[in-house]
Amino acid sequence: MIYHDFQRLDNNRRLILNLQGTLDDLRAQHVTLEQGLKLTFWSDDTDPRGNPDPLIVEGIVSRNTAINEWVAEIDWDKIRHKSELHDSP
Repeated sequence: MIYHDFQRLDNNRRLILNLQGTLDDLRAQHVTLEQGLKLTFWSDDTDPRGNPDPLIVEGIVSRNTAINEWVAEIDWDKIRHKSELHDSP
């Protein structure tokens, strides 16, 4: 999973993949961004009690040539908390 702050978006509501935490995760996991690459992204969040419960969503990488940055298109309706996923411990 690759970290991203889901509020850092381009004009088409795609994740802009230039945040330090995102770049750190990509580097640590030896991921090279390329057109059509499918990645899972996570962002900090908490449950109603204040316990960590990250948001998770899959996205498809592409290049936004207008801003010369890699971006990821996500389905905003498919963002889930980790605790909602079936394979979560």
